[in-house]
Amino acid sequence: MPFFVLVRKLEARGGANNRIAYRGLDRFPWACVDDIYYEGGMACELVPVWKRAQEHHAGNLSFGSVDSISEALVLASACNDWSEHYEILEGECLGRLSDAQLGAEASEDWFGYDCYLDGTGSLISLGICEMPQLFSSHVLHLTEAGLFGNVSSLMAYCASYFQLKDESIEPVSCGEEIFVYRLRLANVETVESGSRGHGKPGSGL
Repeated sequence: MPFFVLVRKLEARGGANNRIAYRGLDRFPWACVDDIYYEGGMACELVPVWKRAQEHHAGNLSFGSVDSISEALVLASACNDWSEHYEILEGECLGRLSDAQLGAEASEDWFGYDCYLDGTGSLISLGICEMPQLFSSHVLHLTEAGLFGNVSSLMAYCASYFQLKDESIEPVSCGEEIFVYRLRLANVETVESGSRGHGKPGSGL
């Protein structure tokens, strides 16, 4: 089942001569929505939607998600000019890294595969994006979105990450609960065009 998350728009990562444009999960998910809620500035009608999102955990993502683009847009509307700084990801959880289907390939309309350790982050964001020179043999397997195009390449990268002993990289062991996600940019234009003149999408307003 697909899920949807609001994340910051991409930033180039890595050294000046080897920048990686990462478009995965580890981009401050729901940051502006979370800030508005805890500052007490969220509209009353959005609070139940936000609470449901926080309780909806796709895979091991404790930061929460929603199961429709409409709900993601409703929450995004809490942030001023959200589309300038944020985008909505559509994702599918493939389960634990240890159980992932090796032959899975991402078609052209998907960014690729990310892997996430709850409470720590994406191993792609933490490793190859920060220090690409330490993972030079894996850089060629990244898609334009800074993710891996197939699960086999992702697993090979993770194996290298687990074995690497470098103080500049967050240590993670192969026994951790790491989940695999296939990601792409959500098609919000269809929902937005269909909701014009009908109130906020998915909110019942």
